[in-house]
Amino acid sequence: MPYRYISRLAVFMKAAGFLKSREGIQGGYMLAKNPKNIKVIEVVELFEGDFACTRCTNKSGHCPNEKNCCMKGNWIKMQNQLANTLRKFSIADFK
Repeated sequence: MPYRYISRLAVFMKAAGFLKSREGIQGGYMLAKNPKNIKVIEVVELFEGDFACTRCTNKSGHCPNEKNCCMKGNWIKMQNQLANTLRKFSIADFK
């Protein structure tokens, strides 16, 4: 990944409390928390907002086809299962 892209992500993650930084020769970015305490869903939601598989399952979203759609309930079930799975994993699991 390009340095400029990574540095923008790092600034964003620092503002959210996931990273801390130190200036100088030995400086750089490091995790502000134990990796076991950073859940994957937290990182996903940092960059994507509230976790939602589809627009109709978004907390603020409203689907114009909601009255005629038979899939919303299934999308909500899938979304909940995926979110629960993402809550089980921390970034420490991805060594």
